[in-house]
Amino acid sequence: MSRKRAMRKISEYGKQLAEKQKCKAEYGVREKQFSNYYKKASASVGITGEELLKGLELRLDNVLYRSGLYHSRKQARQAIVHGHICVDDKLVNIPSYQIGIHQEFKIKDPKNARLGEQEVAKWLKVDQKKCSGKVERLPEREESSQEIDEQLVVEFYSR
Repeated sequence: MSRKRAMRKISEYGKQLAEKQKCKAEYGVREKQFSNYYKKASASVGITGEELLKGLELRLDNVLYRSGLYHSRKQARQAIVHGHICVDDKLVNIPSYQIGIHQEFKIKDPKNARLGEQEVAKWLKVDQKKCSGKVERLPEREESSQEIDEQLVVEFYSR
């Protein structure tokens, strides 16, 4: 009996659900937040899947991770909550804060930086000595996470 269950083919719904769960886990957002990102993306002018990923990429915790100032999104998130991050010289303690084009971010006290080894995203300009950076432009689809098939996520919510 367990052998038959193991050999079952995953349904289309199962694939879509798994992709949505993978995307949520990668960016560290909960169901309600993720649903709100999808609603905002579907209401925008561009391609829904790409707009969804842009919204997730421009979260402050993700921007700090992509800038190489922290090893992980969780580490960046904790630094934000503890009040170590300024955006345009204003203290921000909300990890989901949407950072915009030409906004500057910095670590208030550079000794709190946990410089990561990952490559800095091309859409960011970072000065690791000053522990600061700036969003130069919007991220493109090719520059965000390659493991996510955003079309399956859009299909999941289109039901």
